[in-house]
Order: sequence, then structure tokens, then C-alpha cells
Amino acid sequence: MLRRNGRGGAVISGAALAVFAAFTLATLCQSAGAQGSLGVGPDRMSSGEIAAFRPGGLTPISPATVATANPSPIAVAVSPDSRSVYVGYETGTAISWYQRVASGRLTSKGTLAVAAGPRALAISPNGKSVYVACFEGDSVLQYRRNTATGRLAALGSVPLPAGSHPHGVAVSPNGASVYVANYDAGTIVQFSRDATSGRLTALSPATVQTGAKPNGLAVSPDGAFAYVANRGSNTISEFSRDRRTGALAGLAPAAVPTGISPYSVAISRDGRFAYAANGASNTISQFARNRTTGQLSALSRPAVATGSNPHAVAISPDGMSVYVSDNDVKGVSQYSRNTRTGQLTAMSPARVGAGVSPYGLAVSPDGRDVYVANEGSRSVSEYRVNHGHR
Repeated sequence: MLRRNGRGGAVISGAALAVFAAFTLATLCQSAGAQGSLGVGPDRMSSGEIAAFRPGGLTPISPATVATANPSPIAVAVSPDSRSVYVGYETGTAISWYQRVASGRLTSKGTLAVAAGPRALAISPNGKSVYVACFEGDSVLQYRRNTATGRLAALGSVPLPAGSHPHGVAVSPNGASVYVANYDAGTIVQFSRDATSGRLTALSPATVQTGAKPNGLAVSPDGAFAYVANRGSNTISEFSRDRRTGALAGLAPAAVPTGISPYSVAISRDGRFAYAANGASNTISQFARNRTTGQLSALSRPAVATGSNPHAVAISPDGMSVYVSDNDVKGVSQYSRNTRTGQLTAMSPARVGAGVSPYGLAVSPDGRDVYVANEGSRSVSEYRVNHGHR
């Protein structure tokens, strides 16, 4: 209610002000649900304005980077409990292991000898197994992970045909299958995974055909389909997955077009949308995904701009943000994601700094932090995610 003060002015009562504030906050929150963010952030603060926030935006942790043991780090994976981080390299014969603390900072716990070129890493959903695809070693290494300490124990390697050059690896959501993309063979090798030991056994047939130069892999959250980004044919191959055996079979059509040289593919947690980072197009392709048939179709706005030479794409656990490593510009592009339409909108700022040639990127499963492997500066960038009033 309004009442007059002694000077003839109007004063809003405390109760009326509270009602107005509640209504305003509810309106803002409703807008956030539709758009993926409130559309305001600390970067917009100015004198005389209300300090707002940028949900999902990244802020470098102090220190902003942690050194890696070897040159050319290109792969990073975070354990399901968010307590351990593992880093793979383009060349060399080791992977690095880090412990993650509450602040998001990483502490080096040492290295582990592997076959040559450990370019891709994947961790089983229960956190008890780690798999490493070794490009030059033409093999997949198997490890048992101590879920209390994060320490890895070798279980042996699975050899692949000479010249396969594996460059991607993924574990199915139920932990029963492992898939490896063979970059120079143009195939996916498919394995069943023993739930107790974590050891792999090749399925029959052992491989399925992909497009040219398959790179990044993803399995749908329901475990019914799998996708691989083919750098050489500018497509995403689509497969159905037998949830009993884990065997893959090509869909019809077998692939959908992307931009030029897609490095990676990511699927939203609700399974309704997919995204591919196109290295030579400087874009992210955006797709709707039919959860019944598994088929992808381009959104009405089929692509959004990134920085130069995007490599990895990852979606936050809450589905409201997407991050992309821009390999040529020392940065990470960040987007708000409309969870209803799947469309991406660049945040402000559109990019945060990283090291030289950022490549692999991972969001911690608890949604608090993002880590980026910097191929050219022998480091991992560390970021805290701003959750604002999500």
C-alpha cells in the first residue's frame, strides 16, 4: 500500500515492497527456465545498476592452470565421484593422475606408464574402471580404479589391428559395453565389459564401419544408440545399440552431415539434442534427436559460431550450459542452452581464456568445475562454474 510521508511524497509499505520483490524474482526465474539463464551477469555490473550474475559462466580458479608431466596433453576425464582427474597425451607413454579438492584445484598424484599415444580416456559409470585408447600403440589399456584413492592398477591391454590408430573411447551408461573409434581404420571396435573385473571381451562382429577418420564417441543416456564424429567425411555416424548384447547396427540413414572436420559429439542428458564441434568450420552443429528412432535432424538454426578450430564440446550436468575448446585462440567458448528448444546462445563474455591450443575438455559430474587440456602449453586450465541463482 502507498502512504504519504510528511513531505507530501509517497512511500511504499514494507509488505507491498515484499510482494513486488517476490513477483519480480518469480518473473526472472521463469525467464531463466525458458532461456537457460537469467541473461544478466557480474560482467554487466556498472555504477548505479543492480549487480546481476551469469549462470554457467566460467571463472578461472587460482592458480588458473596446473602443469602436466608431459608435453601435448589432449584428453581429460573426471571420475564419476568428481574426486579424480586423468590426463592423456598426443604422444608419449604415460597418463597423469590428479586429485581434485573442494575448491576445484588439482593436485598431481603422479603418472602411470602406458602404450604410446594415450589420446583418449573413459571411466566406467561406477568409477571402478578406466580405459585408455593408445593411438600409436594400437591398443586399449584396461585399469582397475580404487574408488577411495583414485589410484589405477593395470589389468592388461587389448591389441587392435596394426594401423587402427584409436582416437576415441566411450563406456555405455549401464557400464556393460566399451566402444573405441579407430581413426585410420574407419571403424568402431565394440567390447562387452565384465561388471566385476572391468575386463573387455570383443563382440562378434568385433567392428562396425563408420565414416572416414572417426574421432569422438558418445552413447545416448538411455543406452539405446551411439554416435561418432567423422572428421574425414564431415558427418556423424548413427547406430542403434542392442541393450542386451551391446552390439551396434547402423541406422538408416547411416550418417547426418555436420560442418567441416567434426572432432567431437555430445548428447544432452535428457537425450533430446546433440552437438558437434566442427574444427574447420568454427561452428557447433545443433541437432534434435528422436529418442525413439535415435535419428538426428538439424535444428532450425543448424549451427552457432565458435572461436577458431573448436575441438571438444561438453554439456553441463544440469543441461543449461555448453562449453567448447577453441584450439587456435587460447580460449573456451561458453553458451547458455535453452533446455526446451536445444538452441545455444553465446554468453557474455562469449569466451574465457585458456592455455595454448586447448583441446580436451571435461565438466566435473557435480557440475562445479571445468577442466581443459592445453596441448601447446603443457598444462590443464581449471575453472569454477558460476551457478548464480539457478
